Amino acid sequence: MEKRNLELRNHYILCGYGRMGRVIAEHLRQERVDFVVVDNRLEIVEMIWDSGGYAVCGDATADATLEKAGIHQAKGLVTVLSKDAENVFVVLTASQLNPKLVILTRANNEEAIPKLYRAGATTVINPYESAGARIAQSLLRPAVTDFMRIMSGTGSLEVGVEQVEVQDGSALAGVSLRDSNIRQTTNAMIVAIRKAAKQQMLFNPDPGTLLETDDILIAIGTKDALDKLAELARAKNT
Repeated sequence: MEKRNLELRNHYILCGYGRMGRVIAEHLRQERVDFVVVDNRLEIVEMIWDSGGYAVCGDATADATLEKAGIHQAKGLVTVLSKDAENVFVVLTASQLNPKLVILTRANNEEAIPKLYRAGATTVINPYESAGARIAQSLLRPAVTDFMRIMSGTGSLEVGVEQVEVQDGSALAGVSLRDSNIRQTTNAMIVAIRKAAKQQMLFNPDPGTLLETDDILIAIGTKDALDKLAELARAKNT
């Protein structure tokens, strides 16, 4: 089982398989991406393996456990353990083992948020605050909520939001948004660009904005449109 884990590349590691962990896992399955669950309950790990998934039984704060989950080859990690102190240790361990890792974590208390960022987290989410904000948004702006539900893939329309990286040597590298003809070629709509050079997010970018290697395009469209955009942004020799 550990050998199968280590054969994975650019996968995700999910630490904790409680109520939130199960929801995250289901969304990852729907996206058809590889991920390894880390949990200290043997029955949970065996259930995941029996269903064809990847899992490691052990302490997620330990180097050896994360290494068995293939952390050196992983693309990202999310830790949603029940205690903030445990999540801090997981983030600290993971960021040291793989400094390039994208790390997302849950914070149960607001006081833990700065500690998690200092430990190396890329993004920290307080589920109670997020849920409260979403309920208030639904009450005050129901049309906006419907739009966001569609964008998250839970609505009836087959429309979603995706991020696409402009690769070196692709048809998009070095041309302006206007001259890229993305809308005409793919029917995807670029709503924002995260510029690689300045690490800034440009919302509703100007048509004259130059697309550069490693820029991240945030796009809205159907799956077919987003797939075409990803192909357009891919290096020609790959």
